[in-house]
Amino acid sequence: MIFTILYLISILVISLFVKNKKIAIKGILLISTLYWGLRYNYQSDYKDYQAGFYLADKMAEYDVSYYHAEYGWWLLCRLFQPVGYYVFVFVCSALLCCSLKKWYLKFIRKEYLWLVALGLFSSPYFTVLSSAQRQWLV
Repeated sequence: MIFTILYLISILVISLFVKNKKIAIKGILLISTLYWGLRYNYQSDYKDYQAGFYLADKMAEYDVSYYHAEYGWWLLCRLFQPVGYYVFVFVCSALLCCSLKKWYLKFIRKEYLWLVALGLFSSPYFTVLSSAQRQWLV
């Protein structure tokens, strides 16, 4: 809980007090990447994702009757086997934040950045990202 409160305070402080829009967005999303990447075991389905990651390593070919996930998810799990599950979660978090950065830079005005930061924290996607963020990539 303390990390979540620190995360919220950090992104709000950055969005309100950093004058340069580009630097503020990068700061918010860097903190978001760290938060989502390091809090991999936040929700109840973490163990299932981790088990699926290691199960994918045991399969030479994708078999939907044995591995109940999308083909793209299986491919990503196989691709990241050499570096491990925790690096995989962190990379997925970073990719999501990179895609958000492009969108924020293009469409969000500086005076509304605090609202975006608050919305990012309070949206249903925040809890989804804390739990099933990997599904955004597949």
